[in-house]
Amino acid sequence: GGRVDLSVATIANWVAKTAGYLEDEIGIEPGEQLRVEPTLHWLTAVVLLAGWTVGADVVTAPRGEALIDVPFEPMGVAFSRLVAAYPDHYVAASPTGESALSAAPSLPAGVRVLTTLPLEGDGLGLGLLGPLAAGGSAVYAAADTNHSVIATEERVTHTAGIDLVGLPRLG
Repeated sequence: GGRVDLSVATIANWVAKTAGYLEDEIGIEPGEQLRVEPTLHWLTAVVLLAGWTVGADVVTAPRGEALIDVPFEPMGVAFSRLVAAYPDHYVAASPTGESALSAAPSLPAGVRVLTTLPLEGDGLGLGLLGPLAAGGSAVYAAADTNHSVIATEERVTHTAGIDLVGLPRLG
């Protein structure tokens, strides 16, 4: 039932720090595979974006097979301890994020997508890459929350993984 509102600047900072962590602590190099559990969470989105920033071949993997275990604590406290020492800016030697965005589904400009889908397959495209490529936003919601209230409060324009009266469903 919690809510986190993250700006572009905040996400960029988390991605930069996480990219530094992936490169220095985990040893991820451009072209190397990074396995990430596709849990629907803002920190998962950060790790995926950081992986592409480093130039990794990012793939989703089931729990226990992921290369990095992201602790999902309020406001990212535990994960922050892992990445806090890294710089706020990261310059990729061989970035591949553009290729990830080029594979994003075409969505309306400024779309705000409420999704319950895990961040893999259609969920990755509709709940992260598509909204980013369209200059929009993604709103992540647990299956057991009141989606109608969230959709109204967050000014959602589309859904993915759920049906809500009056909103078009993607995918």
